[in-house]
Amino acid sequence: MNKPIRRKITLSDLALLTSVAYRNIWRNKSRSLTLMLSVALGLAGGMIAISMGQGMIAQRFKIVIEKNFSHLQIHHPRWAEQLETRYTISDISTVDSILRSQPDYVSHCLRTIATGIIQSPTYSGAVQIRGIDPADESRVTGFDQLVVEGNYLSPDHPMQVLIGLRLAERLGVGLGSRIVLTFTDLDYNVISSSFRVGGIYRSISTQYDERNVFIQRSDLNQLLGLQDQSHEIAVIFTDEQSAVSLEPILSQALPNLLVQSWRRLSPELVYLQDVGSQVLYIFIIIIMLGLSFGILNTMLMIVHERTHELGMLKAIGLNKTRTFLMLQIETLAMTLLGTFTGLLLGRLILWPLMGGIDLNFLSDALAAFGIPTIVYPVIGPDFYRNVLLLVFTFSFLASLYPSWKALQINPSDAVRVQ
Repeated sequence: MNKPIRRKITLSDLALLTSVAYRNIWRNKSRSLTLMLSVALGLAGGMIAISMGQGMIAQRFKIVIEKNFSHLQIHHPRWAEQLETRYTISDISTVDSILRSQPDYVSHCLRTIATGIIQSPTYSGAVQIRGIDPADESRVTGFDQLVVEGNYLSPDHPMQVLIGLRLAERLGVGLGSRIVLTFTDLDYNVISSSFRVGGIYRSISTQYDERNVFIQRSDLNQLLGLQDQSHEIAVIFTDEQSAVSLEPILSQALPNLLVQSWRRLSPELVYLQDVGSQVLYIFIIIIMLGLSFGILNTMLMIVHERTHELGMLKAIGLNKTRTFLMLQIETLAMTLLGTFTGLLLGRLILWPLMGGIDLNFLSDALAAFGIPTIVYPVIGPDFYRNVLLLVFTFSFLASLYPSWKALQINPSDAVRVQ
């Protein structure tokens, strides 16, 4: 017995099936529009949520790198392990000349760091005492912009301290108040020195504000018994990727020092940047999973209502492949119309928000995680590609069962269904 000849599907066949599928969509406008509206609203909401999440990640990365770690840091190898004040960078001039000779170099600053206790009449706690050169530090991190009360450190006003707003509240002190810093010098002698509060700063992280105080490097070096030495050199390049590429070059040029780019200084931030955006897409996947049940239900209703029609089409020669394609095209068309509407709606909503979304009413909660209160939404070009890929995948999977049900229709039984 000869096998039936199977004609390949041509472009004209696809065009015809697409035309039929498109006409079928509008046979029940309310049902089709409900499905498309569900997809549109779901994706618009997901787009807004992801843009805010990506904006928070991008801003936190920028602030932590540029305002705290800098692009690259240099330490004595033993200091990085033990944080003892005796492990310093002594040949500052050599390091300075090597840094300035590097391409993409912008600026650097020196920091002397000691761990100690801060005391007021009502409170005492552990802090990290950071000795900085005010002008150099402001060029590298812009730290002077964080001062909310009083003045930034100045060589004209020695023995002044800059403390965080949250720490000032705990200490119960204000501008002009006296506090005592206690720490150990190079010979492990306990040093206690009185400082006047000259300014109060506020960063995006309340934890950072509570744990770090700033004085002039010359004052801290004198108390520790150091000359022109430093514990840390923070460097800024034209961009963060330059620091990553220059790290091995500087490590070779400074073999006795530990050179670390931001990727090694903060691996958790690297993880957040690399994985955080991908995790946000779980939100879109959850939305699409929910919408898939709506697609599944809609297509099952369509197959049930058209049992007679599908049976007639099969009886006059519409094979299983073309039946399957017709239903897949119909599903994809409805989903894509909803997708493009949702992306357009999301873009229109985000357009006036690109100047920043004020979340000041959540300032305390956001500050605990080091997130700024003004969030600038970010939508990368890969977002649209990923969303379309997810839409294609979920719409195909959701319509598989209804399509299979349609393929099981027996023409002789279906033609009797009214």
